[in-house]
Amino acid sequence: TVCDFDTKALKESLRISPVGVSKLAVEVGEELRAWHRLKEYEIERQNEDLVQRLRDTVDQRNQEETDRRQVRKLIRQHLLDRASGALSRGEDLCFSKRLEMQTG
Repeated sequence: TVCDFDTKALKESLRISPVGVSKLAVEVGEELRAWHRLKEYEIERQNEDLVQRLRDTVDQRNQEETDRRQVRKLIRQHLLDRASGALSRGEDLCFSKRLEMQTG
């Protein structure tokens, strides 16, 4: 043990055992190393989770931008098709819009 009690004396005295102290130091050192490894593992897992969340966020933002680009492309194509159809029918687009605004 780390501490030995002298039961022969009238007053109990406390003696520190050198073998116990070194054994305790070894055990504490082992526990500290195990705790340190566990903490390093936890930090590594947290960092991996953070990196994955960041990748997911970047992927999501890229997908949103791709979707926006596609919508803009479809709207542009729709407007060009309407303008082309109006021009092929000989309509004046500006005049048609003014009429719609006045009558609407």
